[in-house]
Parts: sequence; structure tokens; C-alpha cells
Amino acid sequence: MIAVRKTLHKDVFGSGEERLVCLVNVTKPGRKKKPSYLCASVTTENDRPVVSIHRVKLSENKAKGQEGYRRNKTWRLRELKAVDGKDEHQEVADFDLHFDKAYKWTAGSVAEKNSFISTLWKLCHKYLKDKLPEFIRVDKRRLEGYVIAKQF
Repeated sequence: MIAVRKTLHKDVFGSGEERLVCLVNVTKPGRKKKPSYLCASVTTENDRPVVSIHRVKLSENKAKGQEGYRRNKTWRLRELKAVDGKDEHQEVADFDLHFDKAYKWTAGSVAEKNSFISTLWKLCHKYLKDKLPEFIRVDKRRLEGYVIAKQF
């Protein structure tokens, strides 16, 4: 995963001031596995931080015989309405992100999913103080520990 992170940072997020914060390897439930990642990034626009979530896919340039990663879809963090962890008591790799509609994902592992959701929680509390998305069926003990520790 470290090699993929370095490649994505260099090829997709390397230009300008944008910084890759976290990523998770995902597929759509019940579909063939194609290399796809959800990435959270932070950049500045007009001296204000902007957090985005991108779907990044491996694309092939058949004419040149090359392949590389490219952004397929981008959402702003402020557009995120809810994160559904599917089950807070059982370890599952499935989760949903609700923007204008619900996007269903299956992470490469439960650990990747938990890390990604935890990072989204932290980014929301840092950058979206007034309009936080709802975190549904997510183990709140993991998430709230960050916010409580930050207050002291």
C-alpha cells in the first residue's frame, strides 16, 4: 500500500499544494475487482483549506501502451451527508458514503475501512465545525476518543 500511496501522491496529487491525507482500496459490492481507490486530500483555495474525496482509477492509454492513475470522481468534504459503516458490532469491509446519492463500497480490508472512516471523522471535525455529516453504524468509541483527546 505504501508503494501505491507514493505513486498516487506523485502522479495524481503531486501538482501544486494538494496533499494526499489517506486512501482506501475499494470495489463496488458484487462487481469485478478493478483497481480503484478513495482518496482524501487537502489543498488551499484563496488561503482557505479545502478537503476533497476522490475516486481514483487505474486507466490505460491503449494508443501509447501506458497506464496510470487518474481522478474519476471528486466530491468536497462539505458535500458529505453521512458515512454508514454498515455494522458497528461486527467487522465488515462494506461502507457507504452519502453525497447527492449513496455510494456503496467494499474496502480491501476491515482495517483499511476503519482507518479511512476514522480519518474522515478527524477531517470533518477539523474543517467542518458547523455542519458535520452523520456517522451511522460506526464504532463511536474509536472516533470519539480523537475528539475528546483533542479538547485537552
